[in-house]
Amino acid sequence: MNSDDAERVFRELVANPAALVKGKEILEAQLAKVDTFAARTIELLVNPAVEARFRVYVGALIRNPLKEAWSTIPLLESQKNPIREMLIEGLVLNYTSLPLIDAISLIIADLIIDEGPPIWENAVRELTNWLTVEEEDQNQACLEALCNIVVSSDNRISIFVPYIMPHLFPLISRAEATPKLREKVLVLLYLAISSFSWAEDSDASVVAKCFDETYDLWMSFFLSALQTSPKSHISLKRYILKILTIIFRDLPRYSKKSLGPAVNVIWKFLNQNLPLYVWSVIYDVPIENITDDLQLSDPSMIGQGKTASRISANAKEKEANSAGGFKYAGFELEEEQDYDNDVELIAIQLIELITTLLGKPILRDVVRVGVYPLINSLCHYMLMTSYDEHLWLHEPNQFINNEEDESNMRSIRNSGLKLISELINSYEDDTLPVLMLIVDKFLQGDDEDTAVAHLRAVIDEFAANGGQGRDVAGLNIDRDYLLEAARTSTFNVESQIHVWKKRETGLLILGAFAEDIVVYQARSNENFDLTRLISNVVRDLEAKETLPVLRGRALWCISRFSEVISLKHKDLSFRSSPFQSKASTPASLFPFDSPRARVSQAMPTRSRSMVFWQKILLQKSSIRSRGPNL
Repeated sequence: MNSDDAERVFRELVANPAALVKGKEILEAQLAKVDTFAARTIELLVNPAVEARFRVYVGALIRNPLKEAWSTIPLLESQKNPIREMLIEGLVLNYTSLPLIDAISLIIADLIIDEGPPIWENAVRELTNWLTVEEEDQNQACLEALCNIVVSSDNRISIFVPYIMPHLFPLISRAEATPKLREKVLVLLYLAISSFSWAEDSDASVVAKCFDETYDLWMSFFLSALQTSPKSHISLKRYILKILTIIFRDLPRYSKKSLGPAVNVIWKFLNQNLPLYVWSVIYDVPIENITDDLQLSDPSMIGQGKTASRISANAKEKEANSAGGFKYAGFELEEEQDYDNDVELIAIQLIELITTLLGKPILRDVVRVGVYPLINSLCHYMLMTSYDEHLWLHEPNQFINNEEDESNMRSIRNSGLKLISELINSYEDDTLPVLMLIVDKFLQGDDEDTAVAHLRAVIDEFAANGGQGRDVAGLNIDRDYLLEAARTSTFNVESQIHVWKKRETGLLILGAFAEDIVVYQARSNENFDLTRLISNVVRDLEAKETLPVLRGRALWCISRFSEVISLKHKDLSFRSSPFQSKASTPASLFPFDSPRARVSQAMPTRSRSMVFWQKILLQKSSIRSRGPNL
């Protein structure tokens, strides 16, 4: 059989949908019965004289049959060496076509898994030399191939990593390197570190062999990049945060020396990135309409950013497919394929990284004294986004599914709630008073000075106990450091939209941690009463001008408290009806008379909640909203 015969087989499959359905069986039969079918197919795949699109189809069709036949069909034994050589040569011949590089390298990855990396070691080592050439197309082709090989293989692939790692930092540091090339370098670096991170507990020499030469250079590069303007290097920062997460999570001993400097930079980045996130994701403003000092250049651009295109993305994709569109943007990490806003990806990865760092015992003192600015900043990241508004209005079932799926860590809100929950589990007495203070601020619309005044007492207590200027995990923690962290952990806009968004977030957090709050207050003071809190929440139900989104969130929040009281705290007594308070601006929900914010009031019981629900049902027909959309 020659390559023309193999080409006819594939063209008949592509042209005949009925035959294509049975394509796998047809190709398996050819591999088993025709002496050189496998070799002729690979020859066709790598032949530049044949149209590229057709060859991409050939690669996709032959991949699985060849993988399953490689070690089971005797006819392939004599073809293996020629096939290996043609595949490597095919990368060279087709380096300007990323779809073909993808198709060829995926087949190589399958064969490496089947045969083991040693057989391919020299070939991969030769491939890495492409990273040293000056032509970017060859660099990109090499990075694309190596990404597919590394991500598709198991831990044995780590034998290739010492050949790959020394070339990556010089490549990303090259003055003429494009942002696209630098992104791909970081993707490969992330995959490479993932391939050997398992070895810290079993064979630390593997980690040293792979990382010792360039670790300090990379760490300096990462921390420097995170200290640049939030608007610069956005696409790089999302990968940097992913890499830092895996380094501090999977290489705790190896990375210990970098922990202090990294925490300092990451904490500041959390706050510095907040305005960009709010404008870009919460208010859907295009990046180009946000100034370098993170102000809005044109108010009319609110709602004109990524969300508008995201809403219609599925329709556009279907239209492109039906029109025969063919697009390949290169290797992409699976978890990033559902996002088109890099700023949102940065925030999601940043929260994951912070969650990883919070588990470090050496950082306990840092977390305890920094819990206010940390949670305060986090709660601003959890404001309802423009896209969530769209779902709430037009796809409410999807909105509910996203919110109730606790395993969905692609949601900023779910990730934030998980992080707060872990803080409560580890630092309950430090976290809950602060959480209630922040909830109070979000519900009441207080400015930051009101909350910071309470924070000063905590900081002064910290300083009095020897915390002033204390070196904690390489951080010089003092009063000014903490106050600056608190000051930059907020974002305010003179807008009623921002007021309701903060109130909605306050209700979300209050309801999510209803049980923790009740248990903490019951333990702190046996005479506590949260009636004023419930009164404040109920005002969202009683006021005719309340937006439906707030009314819905208030109902959910009250139901959470009712459930906690009725199921787990039936002994609590109801002191007064939440409907007794009609003040439009009620007193502080949590009276903070000490740094620990001990509250001395009580919570309604289930019997009283039944009266509440009866009143809601009676008022249902009279409720009107002045907000046309929300």
